[in-house]
Amino acid sequence: MLHHPLAQLSVQTGSQMSSQMNSEMNSHNHSPTWIQQQIQRSAPGWLELWFVGLIAGMGMAFGVGVWPAAAQAQDCQDPQDQTTMNRCAYEGWERVDRTLNQTYQRAIVRLSAPQQHQLVSAQQAWIAFRDRHCAFASGEFEGGSMQPLIEWSCKEIVTQERLNDLQAYRRGTTPPAGRLSQPAADAALNRAYQALLQAQSGSQRSRLIAAEEAWIRFRDRACAFEQSLQSTGDRCVIRLSDQRTVALEEALSNR
Repeated sequence: MLHHPLAQLSVQTGSQMSSQMNSEMNSHNHSPTWIQQQIQRSAPGWLELWFVGLIAGMGMAFGVGVWPAAAQAQDCQDPQDQTTMNRCAYEGWERVDRTLNQTYQRAIVRLSAPQQHQLVSAQQAWIAFRDRHCAFASGEFEGGSMQPLIEWSCKEIVTQERLNDLQAYRRGTTPPAGRLSQPAADAALNRAYQALLQAQSGSQRSRLIAAEEAWIRFRDRACAFEQSLQSTGDRCVIRLSDQRTVALEEALSNR
């Protein structure tokens, strides 16, 4: 089902996605060494942690200022200023991201080489989606002191959702299905997306389109991987569509 006019992409069944991924793998003929390199490169959060650490050392850090030990120890339950809110939001995301990275590494070593390739591909697509989705979420505050707060908070939510998936993969299973049938889930997603898209203009409209295109790529790769673990039919597509619908509906209600 098409979710916007620029992405001529449709929902694929698990078997179709698995076949497509296997074809891509065979065409590239990647070695185990290449796969291990990609596992390390796709480890979530490495670029963000390096970049934020560098900027923090320079006293800039996207509006959150320098983070001395005393500031890091400050209670985030009741932050009193925007700088503290920004720092606490970053720390909240960083904790979840660290756990996700550890879980990802533990999950992937349990897989066969073809499954490792699929999970690497899915994780890379997820990182691209996360960044584009949160760029849209924080875009209305671009240049303002609240932008880091919105961006890091968004990344924490999206990362927690992905962590739940990876924890299931580590156990050798897949997350449970969503609440609707596949056609109903796709229709609900399309309605939410079109409603939110109509409310956007300019750069925010472009950001939303980019985020949706990235989500479709992530969905297809993630569900192809899950199909390699278990024959799940449309369960993965339904679950991810449900998650995406909730996020879009919340974005619309917060306008």
